[in-house]
Amino acid sequence: MHATTLPPRGKLLGGLAAAGITNGLLNRVVDTVATDGLAGGIAGTFGISALVWIAACMCVTQAWTAQREPAGAWDIACGWIAAAMLCIPSDVVSWVTVSGVALYFIKRTAPSSALRRAAVILFAITIPCFWSRILFALLSDSILSADAFLVSAVIGTERNGNVFETADGTGAIWIAPGCSSLANVSLAILCWTLFVNVGAGNQANATKALFWCSLSAAAVIAINVGRMALVGLEPQFYDAVHGRVGSAIAGWLTLGAMVAISFQGIRHDRRAHS
Repeated sequence: MHATTLPPRGKLLGGLAAAGITNGLLNRVVDTVATDGLAGGIAGTFGISALVWIAACMCVTQAWTAQREPAGAWDIACGWIAAAMLCIPSDVVSWVTVSGVALYFIKRTAPSSALRRAAVILFAITIPCFWSRILFALLSDSILSADAFLVSAVIGTERNGNVFETADGTGAIWIAPGCSSLANVSLAILCWTLFVNVGAGNQANATKALFWCSLSAAAVIAINVGRMALVGLEPQFYDAVHGRVGSAIAGWLTLGAMVAISFQGIRHDRRAHS
């Protein structure tokens, strides 16, 4: 087969990314629609952070519009293997496949290219959607205990494992897996990665990149811990804080903090290079 008949590498990556992300998120979308209805699912972004949807669109768009470099034999082989794996009806297999595709293109693409940046974004998407869940499954007790430790330190009460006492001494609150700060930290990593790699790209210094990404992670942990501390201080507000309104407010605050810090980090880096 002549090289000119092969599809561009960007379209290959974009197609695999779109198929893999769709397969990986489909079950969650279906479950949300079944529970909340279509309108409720759309309003709640199907229980998936809006940042993930934005990153997915940016990844596919950037890959699809990248320089039209024809795919090589190894690219085609990677594409066929990934396509076969994506036919398996399993979100776990889909995310592992997407991760492999992303790492392949990161390894075999020039660092400054739009295609490389799209592949980096693609791998970053897998962190909140899959790898953080694997990490939580392995270290859930330690992660939830760390959250409880932070909350108890803020409100000045005792804690035992992932349970902390309320400030009025009338009871204790158990931190459920859904309240872990880990999910928000993984989103902070995705947000920073998106800011660094979107468009023309911003070649941030590694040390500075780590600082701003860590600052974003610390901010979202603080928001999550603050939300749980509020319940510990005022248990009568539990339903309000953990209900839809409280969750929505916390979600928007978290997103705002991640975006603001990432934007400031990129802005600072640009000034340093100007």
